[in-house]
Amino acid sequence: MAEPLKVVEVAANKWWVDTGIDVAPGDALRFEASGIWWDASYEAGPDGVDIPSLRNWGFLRRVRRAEWAELAGSVGRLGGFPIGAGATRRFSSGGRLRLFFNDAFGFYHNNRGSVSVSIHRD
Repeated sequence: MAEPLKVVEVAANKWWVDTGIDVAPGDALRFEASGIWWDASYEAGPDGVDIPSLRNWGFLRRVRRAEWAELAGSVGRLGGFPIGAGATRRFSSGGRLRLFFNDAFGFYHNNRGSVSVSIHRD
């Protein structure tokens, strides 16, 4: 298997992690993530966790179509997409790739842990 383009540690309590990778329209990247992090007292891997007490509050997640504590990414500063433990994505727009723990705005203070993400050109 080819060496990753980059390996990035994504902390659960950070708004986002700048990967240092600029993508162009049409670029495809493959993501592989592993590790454990916590949303308050809920343990999760990069695929996130279903938190029953927060099911009615999913609209507050930064990426609504991703689980709580799921690894997510964005190109530029707006929007986002789910990644989880593994995904391949072809980008329709260009910009700086950032990765983050999917949580509600203003609630990163009670998160801990990190996941390691290998990023490959596909």
